[in-house]
Amino acid sequence: AAGIIYKKRAEMEQAKQKMGEAALALPKWTEPKNNQGKALLDEFKFEDAAIRFEEVKKLEPTDTKGYKSMAELYM
Repeated sequence: AAGIIYKKRAEMEQAKQKMGEAALALPKWTEPKNNQGKALLDEFKFEDAAIRFEEVKKLEPTDTKGYKSMAELYM
């Protein structure tokens, strides 16, 4: 949650740090990885964002979150 707050305040470095901490703490939780991908997408780091979205899809193949985020990448 802290990562999203920093992102909304346009404090991207802090946002990425908090999202990374959450992803490391709970590696099977897809939300931090998806949020990391969206932050990277906002910074036009498309390849890195795609990697995060693929991780989300791999962890939860029946959840649409990773697929929706990947679609945003191509829009």
